[in-house]
Amino acid sequence: MNFELVRAGENDLPFIMATERREGYDALVGRWDEARHRQALLDDAHAYFVGVDGSESRSAS
Repeated sequence: MNFELVRAGENDLPFIMATERREGYDALVGRWDEARHRQALLDDAHAYFVGVDGSESRSAS
């Protein structure tokens, strides 16, 4: 497996929101609604990254 850390985009929001809603994750990363995540993707104060299997093709976000 070839692991890559890539900048997340709008297409990654369902995964991000599902992950932060897993048991125990709220204590680590908190929970925002979709509107707040979309706002954060556009500001200069937040950066979103996701880890992906680099051997699989990934659609542009």
